[in-house]
Amino acid sequence: MIDIENELFTYIKPFVPATFSAEFIREPASFPFVSMMVKDNTFVNPDNSGTEKFCRIMVEFNTYSNKKSGKKQECKKIANSIDEAMTAIGFQRIVYSPTPNIDETIFRLTTRYVGVVDTDKNIYRR
Repeated sequence: MIDIENELFTYIKPFVPATFSAEFIREPASFPFVSMMVKDNTFVNPDNSGTEKFCRIMVEFNTYSNKKSGKKQECKKIANSIDEAMTAIGFQRIVYSPTPNIDETIFRLTTRYVGVVDTDKNIYRR
């Protein structure tokens, strides 16, 4: 399996003006908060050898804000920073959507990106 999760986390972190985690955290200690998770890693374009040379990766970001006023705008601003960084390295955004949150005082915005990665960790648009 071609795994670039650590590299992505390290690359994206400087672009995220919020507490940032590579795990889901039910109750973040501080806001704004962003989680990043690789949601899919699928073997693509197999050759006759059966050796994995490319995989399709889907990465999901959830951005949370608990501001009394302007929480949607805060999430959008953070998501835009992530979007610019992800598209700059070849990922394509496939989802940008508000997501209902269990605690309705917290606004949550979900974005997802896909890209094809080779064994040398080069990223290609799908």
